[in-house]
Amino acid sequence: MNVNHSLDLLFYGLMVVGLNLVALRIAPDFSGAMLTLLVAGGLLVMLFGVLGLRGFCGHASPIVTVTVVAVLVQAAKAWFAMKTGVVGLKPVAVIYFLLLFFAVGQLANLAQSGRQLRFKAGKATDSKTIDAGVDVLRERSSRPVLDE
Repeated sequence: MNVNHSLDLLFYGLMVVGLNLVALRIAPDFSGAMLTLLVAGGLLVMLFGVLGLRGFCGHASPIVTVTVVAVLVQAAKAWFAMKTGVVGLKPVAVIYFLLLFFAVGQLANLAQSGRQLRFKAGKATDSKTIDAGVDVLRERSSRPVLDE
């Protein structure tokens, strides 16, 4: 994972946690259990960002996907509650739709990079490097062994 992806994950996690806490402050009765899921997901995304900056990497797409789905649910809940006449939820709906926009963008960024990152001896190694090493090993093993 390069530094840009790690910083993207770190800032996205900060945005998820921060904007959820702002939404909680605006409408304390609205968030419920999804707030816990979103804050936990944001913290995990931040953890992957920090680990990526330190040289350890993993596949963060499942966590980002969970946060996208959770943000989508919260945005829909806020929108429908606002439409039914609950007062004071317009800023919360705007926050969640803004967060949804960035969440989908982050997921697209991870998907576009096309790299599945793995842990290997404390250093980040992308799947292209691992696949090249596997191909070399397969090529060596397919050669006939000559007895001397």
